[in-house]
Amino acid sequence: LRHPTLAGCQLGDEQREDDVVTLSLSCGNDTNGTALWRVGSSVLQGTLTVKLGGKNMTFFQRLTAKRLGRCPAG
Repeated sequence: LRHPTLAGCQLGDEQREDDVVTLSLSCGNDTNGTALWRVGSSVLQGTLTVKLGGKNMTFFQRLTAKRLGRCPAG
């Protein structure tokens, strides 16, 4: 959310079902979207979908991460 296009945007309304986490994206300027994460035991896959307000344009970004180990305590 650090890209200038997404300035002022926030993720919220977290919903979980099995290994899927969904968050809504709200920007206050008619730009909105969703972030969807699939959390596996060794791989995380995420897709951020954004519909730009006032424009007829939707874009998305996909990420895949491999779990390298346990997170440090604290």
